[in-house]
Amino acid sequence: MYELQRAVGRKWVMVYEPELTPDTLEHAINWALKTTRSREAPLSKFEWENIARETVNAYRVILQK
Repeated sequence: MYELQRAVGRKWVMVYEPELTPDTLEHAINWALKTTRSREAPLSKFEWENIARETVNAYRVILQK
C-alpha cells in the first residue's frame, strides 16, 4: 500500500515485494518493534471533515470542465 505509506510516512507503513516470506515477516516484525516514531500515526488526512472537503473540491473541479 504505497499510497498509505505516502500519506502517513515510512515510519508507519512498511511495504514489501513480491511475496511474503518468513524472512520478510521477521524483518517486518523487527522493523515494527524497533522503529522510533510518534505515539500516534498522522491520520488527519483520513478524518471525515477532510475527506468531505476533498470530495466537494473534486466535484467542483469536475463540474468546471
